[in-house]
Amino acid sequence: MKHVMTQSTIFPIIDEYGEKSTISISRRSADLLVKNILDVHCWLQNTYLQVVKESINKKLKLSRRKIGDIVRIKAIIEAHKYEKILF
Repeated sequence: MKHVMTQSTIFPIIDEYGEKSTISISRRSADLLVKNILDVHCWLQNTYLQVVKESINKKLKLSRRKIGDIVRIKAIIEAHKYEKILF
């Protein structure tokens, strides 16, 4: 689902409490990920849970927004890898 106002794509995820949630990724990053990763939803879900697990292991109290920001940064980094391949 594309969010017109912010030029982002919204992906559904399940948060650390088992509740439905969403995460928005820039449209450019989302487009690159969708073209190059077989299951972007799974990649985002696993990345989200990995960030949560790492924050718990390091005893950090990260807000949902901060966790989302870290996932978005990881998505940008991953998408940028494919951008270099394409151009």
